[in-house]
Amino acid sequence: MKIALIASLVLFASTGNAAEISAVNQPWLVQLKFEKNDEARLALSGAACVPNTDQCLIVNDEKKYAEFFTIGAHLLRPGRVIKLLANTVDGVEMDEVDAEGVAYLDGSFYVTGSHGLSRKTGNLKPSLFQVFRFKVDINTGLPTFEFDDDGVASEIDRTSKLRGIIKDQAELAPFAEQNLDQNGANIEGMAAQGSDLLFGFRAPTVGVDKDHAVILRVDADALFGQGKPAAKVHTLKLEPGLGIRDMAVAKSGVLLLAGPSEEAKGEPSLWLWDGADSKPAKLGTLPGVAPSEKAETLLVITEEATSLHLLVLFDSIIDGGPREFIVRL
Repeated sequence: MKIALIASLVLFASTGNAAEISAVNQPWLVQLKFEKNDEARLALSGAACVPNTDQCLIVNDEKKYAEFFTIGAHLLRPGRVIKLLANTVDGVEMDEVDAEGVAYLDGSFYVTGSHGLSRKTGNLKPSLFQVFRFKVDINTGLPTFEFDDDGVASEIDRTSKLRGIIKDQAELAPFAEQNLDQNGANIEGMAAQGSDLLFGFRAPTVGVDKDHAVILRVDADALFGQGKPAAKVHTLKLEPGLGIRDMAVAKSGVLLLAGPSEEAKGEPSLWLWDGADSKPAKLGTLPGVAPSEKAETLLVITEEATSLHLLVLFDSIIDGGPREFIVRL
């Protein structure tokens, strides 16, 4: 039934019709607060959950840590913090990770930095060019190793290999390590499909009308293995100036949360892509969301026979300001 729903949504939207997207009036609460201060609570930027559990992981783009949380009935419960990056690596002082995406795949959480220049200073910071991986128990969704918010556990893998992979792609190379206001490469969404990690770029937008967003596909194990893994670039036709703000995988497709690639204001929209080379289908814009609000995080809560229930969190709203939406035919 779920596969039929996604196929129906794709067919429906591809004929030029938008699906019905409605906001759920019942508010979502955050029990206590996300850690550790308002700077982080206002900068939540990506999350993913372990299937068949209520356990999830969320990141922010200001610090060096991620935080576990659980999902209840219209309730998010922040949990323990896990540090991802040491203050100094190989004698080099590390700044914030600028974490922008989380994915869960085969018993591990993955976290990606933006892999772009600092939006605040325009400087190149090594800390932003990292991807992290650590294993969790598939039943509890939590690590089996000891962790805290002070030191980095040895079980947390880290690679900077994606930086070179981006430079090797013809579609991305001209934009690698350029300023965002110059259409510079900047990852802002992440998902997992099959054995691959999908990195969604807020920028660049490519094509004559800058109406194509970019997703980079890399095998997860190869990214953390020896040598340089093969990669594939997908350029997806959306609308002029729209980039990827986050992604979430449904049973037979990838949901894309799209927004302005630069700092301009614009309504966030939802698209559905088959994960291959087909054109994404626009499902519609998120109702009740002002153009000035920054929709940054997309989670699938439930998939039913005739609908998808989604949770969206926002950058620059304390604790993400979670809101629920339903997608129906």
